[in-house]
Amino acid sequence: MNRKAIVITVATLLGAGGLASAQAAGNEGWYGGLDLGRSNQRLGGGQIDSALGQQGLTTSSSMDEHATAWGLFAGYQFNPYFAVEGGYVNLGKFDYSSTASAPAADTVTGHFGVQGVDAAAVGLVPFGARQQWAAYGKAGLLYAKSTLDASSSGAVAASDADHWSTSPLLGAGINYDLTRNVALRAEYDRYFKVGDATVGKGDIDAVTARVAYRFQ
Repeated sequence: MNRKAIVITVATLLGAGGLASAQAAGNEGWYGGLDLGRSNQRLGGGQIDSALGQQGLTTSSSMDEHATAWGLFAGYQFNPYFAVEGGYVNLGKFDYSSTASAPAADTVTGHFGVQGVDAAAVGLVPFGARQQWAAYGKAGLLYAKSTLDASSSGAVAASDADHWSTSPLLGAGINYDLTRNVALRAEYDRYFKVGDATVGKGDIDAVTARVAYRFQ
């Protein structure tokens, strides 16, 4: 009887595992979606001072830490554990204010903004009784235009500047399959060394809520 019970238990577990694998395999194919959330800049006012310094200004700057981030994405999932995706990324506009002391006293205001496209490889670990959940990590690149908008009252000449650059990207998140075709995600991404000396340069984080649709 014990041996029979063991055989039945093993068969049941194998059957459940096969069902879970079949369900997870159903996630393969093309998908797309949109995201919305909050970005956090790690440049600081010192990077704005450095960028304005490229224009011959001596300033002391403060900068908003947060902005609204949003984007559109599409990808292809090859199996339950691997996908590739890319899309449009807008990390928002961070307002700043600078007090200029040279070559004249003035106030410079504007914002630092970032938008571009990214591409990443995504590794997934499905879990849960029906494999509806998955933890995932991603690694890739961001190709983006960083913009420094600047205006003053006229005592000093402050000019807009922009720069295209490629930055590494790392991210992690949780995916929940609401239905066979619709998935909800919560994701954290870090974009490294965005920008350059003419506009300001530093890391930017983004925390977003995502909705994905699978074309099956």
